[in-house]
Amino acid sequence: QVKITFDSAALISAGKMQSDCDDIRVTGRNGQVLPYVLDIGPSGCNQSATNVWVKASSIPASGGTVYFYYGNPAATSAENGNAVFLEYDLK
Repeated sequence: QVKITFDSAALISAGKMQSDCDDIRVTGRNGQVLPYVLDIGPSGCNQSATNVWVKASSIPASGGTVYFYYGNPAATSAENGNAVFLEYDLK
């Protein structure tokens, strides 16, 4: 799992991201869509430090590249905590 932190509040206020962050998509360098889940609570959507956890198949010691997409007003949530973590429970 890889944590990506970004400022969703700025993107939402600029009209570039849905207010519920449902339009987030993450892909690997090969274009494969990667499973992700947003943190809930104080680091959730519409925060200056929003955390998104992504499941990557491997990460080279030298680092890796993922692509982070947003801005599709028709997108629905593709979050999948069970595909990111071995044990995932929303409470």
